[in-house]
Amino acid sequence: MKSLLSLSIFTCIFLLSCKKNSPGDKDDNSNSPKAGSTWTYKIKEINSGGTDSTYMQWLARDTVISGKKWLAIFKQAGSSPTFFPFFAVSPNNGNREVLSFNATGEDGLWLSHEVISGGHFLMHNPIGWDYGFSYTNGGKLMAVTSTTNIFNENGVSYNSLTYAANTEITSSGSITESIKYQTYGPLLIEHTLDRYITATDSHEITRWTLVSFHD
Repeated sequence: MKSLLSLSIFTCIFLLSCKKNSPGDKDDNSNSPKAGSTWTYKIKEINSGGTDSTYMQWLARDTVISGKKWLAIFKQAGSSPTFFPFFAVSPNNGNREVLSFNATGEDGLWLSHEVISGGHFLMHNPIGWDYGFSYTNGGKLMAVTSTTNIFNENGVSYNSLTYAANTEITSSGSITESIKYQTYGPLLIEHTLDRYITATDSHEITRWTLVSFHD
């Protein structure tokens, strides 16, 4: 009887120790991106013509920029078998990860790692209009709405999630950009760009949603 009890306890401990955490359920750097990490995003376009969805894969590889070690993020859009350089991620050196975009050769933080609810940070554009991120020279001032635990639409719990947004008035209407992210783990959880056109009282929306992340 004792041996059976001991075996049961051992089995429970073993199974618990082998449990793999869901992306984003830890509040440290232990599941931050590294060489070999992969992401899958669903990109949904919504406008007057209907809704269209595509998928994009990301792959992280080690690289060196100006003599320093970085992670290069490569993208694979749709069914293309080829991965193309996309942007770069700062290495995990004990601090939470931040992103730097290099599409135009300009350096700058994308995701701030020290934010408080009600605060602001300057978000640079790492990806470009082609992928549904607004472009503003010198960055865009994002207001931090919350830093909390929420569930994304796939039902996965993300700890220490930051939600930030910005709305600007344009000559044709307005642009609202919002982002949900972590500075560790999968980093970008969700991004929405909503272009409102006053003349037609219509919205053109591009939304990225994280489908999977493997560190």
